[in-house]
Amino acid sequence: MYATKILQFVALTLAVMMIAPGITTAADGIEAATNTINLQIASEHADEYSEVVNVAEESAITNPDTWDPAPQGIWIGASTQESLFAFDTVATAFNRFHVASEVRFNSSQIMNGVSCLIIRSPISSEGVDEMRLRIYAMTGEDWDIGLLANEYAPITGDVYQIAGADIDMTDTSITGGSDSWTADERTYTRVFAPIYSGISYVFAWTAIYEQDERFKMYLSGQDIANDNITETRIGQYTLPAPDTDIQERSLFGVDPGISFDMITGLGNGVWAKSFYMEAGDTLSFQVSIGIYSGSPYHVVMIPFGTEDGTLNATVTVMTTSYTPIWTDDNTAWTDYILACPSSGVASHPQSVRVNVTVNAAERVNWIFVDSPSGVLLTDMNYNRASVTIDGVSHTVYARPWSSYQLSIGEVIQPSLNPADWPPIVEEVVNQQANYYGTIIGAIAVVIGGALIATGIGAPIGFLIGGAGAVMIAADLNRGGTLINGNIPGWLSNPLDAIWDVLIDVGEFLWSVGEALYDAITWVVDAINDYLPILLGLLIIAVALGLFFIPIYAQLKLWGIAWRLAEGDLQKAAAQASDLAGEAEDTLKGAKKFKRRLW
Repeated sequence: MYATKILQFVALTLAVMMIAPGITTAADGIEAATNTINLQIASEHADEYSEVVNVAEESAITNPDTWDPAPQGIWIGASTQESLFAFDTVATAFNRFHVASEVRFNSSQIMNGVSCLIIRSPISSEGVDEMRLRIYAMTGEDWDIGLLANEYAPITGDVYQIAGADIDMTDTSITGGSDSWTADERTYTRVFAPIYSGISYVFAWTAIYEQDERFKMYLSGQDIANDNITETRIGQYTLPAPDTDIQERSLFGVDPGISFDMITGLGNGVWAKSFYMEAGDTLSFQVSIGIYSGSPYHVVMIPFGTEDGTLNATVTVMTTSYTPIWTDDNTAWTDYILACPSSGVASHPQSVRVNVTVNAAERVNWIFVDSPSGVLLTDMNYNRASVTIDGVSHTVYARPWSSYQLSIGEVIQPSLNPADWPPIVEEVVNQQANYYGTIIGAIAVVIGGALIATGIGAPIGFLIGGAGAVMIAADLNRGGTLINGNIPGWLSNPLDAIWDVLIDVGEFLWSVGEALYDAITWVVDAINDYLPILLGLLIIAVALGLFFIPIYAQLKLWGIAWRLAEGDLQKAAAQASDLAGEAEDTLKGAKKFKRRLW
């Protein structure tokens, strides 16, 4: 019984410590004093005081159902109620309220990562005049809130900033305006930035309150990201109150009331984002082109996607202070932009901005890329793009998939319109060959040879023979047509007809030869198939003959003996003569077979 009372007393004491963590030492009116308090609460006690420290009405207790609008993607956060904490610090005219938490998503939650997400702030918007969000990627294990007087979530340690947003607290529109809105005292921010699984991030908010308001925030009793990291770091700053500089630091062993709606996935550092752009809306990004000499042509290539694959847009390259350098005259693009000035660019800054202005309303898919290895780029200027829609700039914390190159000549995008294609070379049927050059050349060679043989006409013979050889070579070079086939049909060379006949005869002979070859092949195949059967039958016949010959001879001998017993000598002599003749014939056949074998 006493143990239960003691535990209740301890829980109540811890609750009081969380509600009133600030301890202020007032000065004697001479100088300001600064007090820093670090309150550490073990996470295993989180559920003991979640209801006790809740200062809101029951209707203000938050969970996934209170999102406005309802989550559209993968929701990550506390499924149970969140408790609203009210600190005893009262905001002066100059105040800061910092809230930061470390989060690490796993691959079962967001697979490889996300490129667009909505984040709900754990800070209650009641009495907040300004709010800022900063997202940091961690490179080590140490981080903390830095100078509390800073108004931009000053996180120090092994971190670098990858994204951020300055939130307009008056914006309540979900679909219009900026990427942040406030509803039911909760603030939401849409962030276009690559967030990878397996990497730790610090989400940090800084709120500036109206005077005389109290700092308020939501805390959760759950491990919201299931990352085994339950920690909330808080920094409070007011000056003066009335003559005391108050700085308080708190470390809670629970997660803040932060939750996420993961909208768009991330495929190996490359993804596409769709924007509905009206005429005058722009895509702008900065690139570095280095130092060069001369006046090369600048070429920028940007792929895109639209419903019909076309885009009406003007491409202008400017300095980082938005002074135009060159503009491409072409405004009609198909599948990709390939812009180039009409003349070389002699001088330029090392960094330029590429600005694409849409000239007609279109839903455009722009492709963005981060490091494919998952290592986040730290250069915020070159790893971001600005999409301006209806005068409102939306920052994408990744560079558009593009290429900026220098060329020795002007580069023009090839047309995909068939009307602009070069004419196709028509097929030319080979004309029937004639052999006038060959015939005349052969005759000239024969005449030239005869003149050379006389000795006296050798010079003329060489000329005539040489000319004939040239005519033959020219005829062969033109496929046998000396004068391009312009001879009337009735003068067609009869050699062509003879050649056609010979071709027909040759094809006939070839077919006859193929038939004979097929017949011989069939016979050979038949012999190969049936020869073993024939040999087997022959062996059986020979074996039967050898078996029946002795029996036949014995029968003959018994017949002779029988005739002798009857006393018929003539018939006995006749049978003996037949037996002798058959034996003689058998011996002759054996001798012939022996000679054939040898």
